[in-house]
Amino acid sequence: MDDNKIQMLLDRTEIVDVVIRYATSIGLHDWAGLRSCYTDQVEIDYTSMIGGNPIVFKADDWVTWARQNASGFESVMHYTSNDVVTIRGDEATCMSYVHSEFFLPNDKVDSMWSGGGYYTNEMVRTSEGWKINKTKLTVKWSKGSQELFAIAKERYEASQKA
Repeated sequence: MDDNKIQMLLDRTEIVDVVIRYATSIGLHDWAGLRSCYTDQVEIDYTSMIGGNPIVFKADDWVTWARQNASGFESVMHYTSNDVVTIRGDEATCMSYVHSEFFLPNDKVDSMWSGGGYYTNEMVRTSEGWKINKTKLTVKWSKGSQELFAIAKERYEASQKA
């Protein structure tokens, strides 16, 4: 096998590993692991789920946002699969199917929110390896009340005051 094919396989493996680390870090509340997935500045496009416009964050601020919005759940699980990786030198795109489960027992709405769709992650090769510099979530379906996210955020904020 020639060196170019070996490098392409190594790059593809590292790119998919970054996507897996992103998905598992949120559920495991591994905020350092989540931060390691991103360049210092990242564009996040969750408009298909929450509306608005894509937002450019400092990566540390993005991780803080994710912590505030995920930590209040009893369980969060992201499953990514069917990765389609396109490498263009030191840039790449990884499109991955995603199925997410958010669980929080409560007295107001259904305790589970599920959603499916795909992530399109734009990535760059850095001196520290491949990093995400742009994420777009495209939600194709969801089940449950989005109010569950507000309840989880309130739970997180209350835990920080205690």
